[in-house]
Amino acid sequence: MKPAARNERSRIRRVDRTTAALLSVWLVAAVVTIFAWVSITVMSVLLAYIAGQNQWSRAQKDAVRALERFAHTRAESDYQAFLGHIVVPLADRVGKLELNKPVPDHDKVIDALLNGRVERDDIDGMVWLYRNFRHAPLFREAITYWDRGDQSILQLREIGTRLHAVVRSSSSPELAIPVAIEEIEAVDQQVTLAEEGYSRSLNKASHVTRNVLIFALTSSALLLLTVVTLFVRRSFARGERLEDELRNSEKLAEVTLASIGDAVIRTDEAARVTYCNAIAERMLGRPLAQMKLQPFDAICELRDEGTGTRIAHGAECTRVQCTQAHDGAQPAYYIVRPDGSRVEVDYAATTLRDGDGNAIGMVTVLYDASAERKHAAQLLYQATHDELTDLLNRREFERRLANVLAHGTDGVAGYAVMFLDLDQFKIVNDTCGHAAGDELIRHVGATLRTCLSDQDVLARLGGDEFGVVLPHCAIADALQIANRLCDAIATIRMPWSERTLTTGASIGLVSSCARLASLKEVMKAADVACYMAKENGRNRVHLFSLDDQALSATNTQMEWVARVKAALDEELLCLYAQRIDPVLHGTEADAQRAHDTHIEVLLRMKDASGALVPPAGFVEAAERFNLMPAVDRWVIAHAFAALANGWHAARTWSINLSGASLVDEHLFDYIVAQQRCHGISFDRVCFEITETAAITNLQKATALIGRLRALGCRFALDDFGTGMSSFEYLKHLHVDYLKIDGSFIQDILHSAPDRAIVQSINQVAHATGKRTIAEFADGLAIVECLADIGVDFVQGYGIGVPEPLEPLEASGRQHDALMA
Repeated sequence: MKPAARNERSRIRRVDRTTAALLSVWLVAAVVTIFAWVSITVMSVLLAYIAGQNQWSRAQKDAVRALERFAHTRAESDYQAFLGHIVVPLADRVGKLELNKPVPDHDKVIDALLNGRVERDDIDGMVWLYRNFRHAPLFREAITYWDRGDQSILQLREIGTRLHAVVRSSSSPELAIPVAIEEIEAVDQQVTLAEEGYSRSLNKASHVTRNVLIFALTSSALLLLTVVTLFVRRSFARGERLEDELRNSEKLAEVTLASIGDAVIRTDEAARVTYCNAIAERMLGRPLAQMKLQPFDAICELRDEGTGTRIAHGAECTRVQCTQAHDGAQPAYYIVRPDGSRVEVDYAATTLRDGDGNAIGMVTVLYDASAERKHAAQLLYQATHDELTDLLNRREFERRLANVLAHGTDGVAGYAVMFLDLDQFKIVNDTCGHAAGDELIRHVGATLRTCLSDQDVLARLGGDEFGVVLPHCAIADALQIANRLCDAIATIRMPWSERTLTTGASIGLVSSCARLASLKEVMKAADVACYMAKENGRNRVHLFSLDDQALSATNTQMEWVARVKAALDEELLCLYAQRIDPVLHGTEADAQRAHDTHIEVLLRMKDASGALVPPAGFVEAAERFNLMPAVDRWVIAHAFAALANGWHAARTWSINLSGASLVDEHLFDYIVAQQRCHGISFDRVCFEITETAAITNLQKATALIGRLRALGCRFALDDFGTGMSSFEYLKHLHVDYLKIDGSFIQDILHSAPDRAIVQSINQVAHATGKRTIAEFADGLAIVECLADIGVDFVQGYGIGVPEPLEPLEASGRQHDALMA
């Protein structure tokens, strides 16, 4: 073979090898570019999903707040606000359901997502990702949380519809509203869990996508650099004939690295920079000319976000290894540029090796994570802070307080906890509107913040309640701070629409001296102390003490409140009945009076074991903490049901009403609704009200008596004779019976003054057209004495003891007993 032919063939082989190598490089570059485009697109769409989730979450929270306001205010505007907010998650659900179809309606999907406040530019990418990756494990997990959230949204919509119907119906919604509020809070907690799971899944998908992208880019960089290295080694063997091919290969490698969206820096075995792409130049704030052959640590100041420790170049670290080194948590790094500015980055470094396994340099990849971490920080802030005041919320307050309790005080000065409740805040909302109330809450929060140090914990616990934790604070200092807060709030003067709004604060203070170990105990003690501050006149500080008898009594009554609420929820209340017998005087009126048989319906409560609890134990607590309206409604409903079912043969059933029920604007409607429900006759119902309650609420009591008497009900004035100006108020209270207080009856046989008082009351009652009922008729001699005086009815253990109100036997034994 001629030399010329051999040279030609050799040249052709070199060209073929060069062409093959170039094609390989271009193929890798094309694959990497396509893969990078797909990965970046996926990450961009995932960010769009996260942004959509923020809109979804904000609308859901706004809907919950609007529905809770509607539950309290019953204002139609709040309900319409609820409907306006819940449209967003419902619209997202419509779009998702359409995308699940084999052939979705694209226009319908766009309309639904636009209604869900998704940006139009993001919709096509979101549809593409959902249709192509919805069965992928990571995205499928997020969709599962989305489905759970949608179910909770549907529950929330159903609760709102039901609550709106109850509020707009003729029946009183007082019983349904607390249940609805609890359901709303439960659904809100479910949605919060679904939101957290959804966000966590998307972040996880974003991290995995980025990890895969970084791995692929790093691997491709290694592959390309390996090819370049081979070319270099061959160039030494072949000489100058291969230099052009080597330069072409290096140029292709640099083009590939330049097309990567991350900062890529290559160093040699001495950790000197040999190459970086344009992204690295912009991120590090230096051109390649200034960095080339400079030590890596001189041009890149990489630090750990958590500790501030500088990361030395030279240690290989993939993202997986970095995560493992940080106990499973995603590590956070940042670089400091020459101008002092910071760039938050994710960091990975891989060692380059030659064919013999010797290290010949490193490739470091830096990913700009500023936007991602900013979003994560925003989510964390929203989860731990109150939206109205920017103070910590209740969850974060309890977490920090629990941390103080868990770590103790290191033997320094102890700690103190305060609950602050604004005085008469409801008046501001009722007279000036909720906008004024919100502004006053913000004003109070800002005032409190100026009175506390940076190490103190200040939070809005909800409504008009605030919480403060003072770590390392002696009790004397805590009292001084508490009084300073009280004074600061009292001096607030907030202009509002030609008014000046003021408020005060009742503060409950608990110190570590109280020796309370658990979070629940401390929170409860602070709550009780705050209540005592209100009870003692408001706008003051009350220090919790285990030896405080008044506070202990209040605590006991608050425990009774919980028991009464449980009894209402779990049907642990029951009814008893005590006879009221007519007194026969041998006159023509005896025949009519004999058929007017009475019982008084009495309330009892059962404990967990079924044993009866005397009413004296729980009625006082129920009255003090405003539970009597609910208790009275329970008694009315169950007494009307028993009357309708014929559980007792008495002609007249007397039912007690508390003073709180007398001022209940909706009680009349409730009584009428129960009467219609059970179909009873009002002329068989007599309501008993105490003289003190009637006189205290004279105007409203008179109005209620007039409306119910017009329907046929009768009224009895209980405990008559114990109040002030009793006879004077008889002219205004149109009642049918006067129940003479038992304190005048029990010693009537031996006390001439008691007998004279009873005679006087009886005469005045008859003169004003009312009949009398004497209580505490505990013996035959007392009954005979009352008969001589002319009393119309008697009630007491001498007549009959209270008995359970139960269904009648077929024999009608109760009727026989009454007629005996």
